[in-house]
Amino acid sequence: MPARSFFLKRQWQRKAIDKITSIHTGVEESRGARILIGPTGMCCSCSFTIRLLPYELLERKLTDVEKQDLFDTFYRMGTRMGLKGLPADFKEWVKMREDHLQQDLEKSYYTTDLYKQYRKHLGFVRYQLLIESHKSWWCLKGCYNC
Repeated sequence: MPARSFFLKRQWQRKAIDKITSIHTGVEESRGARILIGPTGMCCSCSFTIRLLPYELLERKLTDVEKQDLFDTFYRMGTRMGLKGLPADFKEWVKMREDHLQQDLEKSYYTTDLYKQYRKHLGFVRYQLLIESHKSWWCLKGCYNC
């Protein structure tokens, strides 16, 4: 990739991240309180997972080096947004994610109903793809009928 093209792409990425940060700042000012790292950090984590999971399901498993490289992209995004307390590397992110799944999520009536609705509206193939993705990354043992 030519240097100019690379620079313009990075410039565009930074502008997009700055726009997200501006929106968050506006929400914080209107509420009179800071957005907690938990929800914002998990949003960054979800963005990372959304990029990783489909590739691994449809193409191939990434190497640890490739996962770290992908993670680094989202880490730079989070630090540009001014997020504190982000995991420093991919292995730390995996641990944080596992802790989040164990501590912050709970199967309930609404979870069961949500998956019934997924099954009803997605059709067999897309529903199975969703379930496989959740088995790989999202669900707790015994949760979501995985």
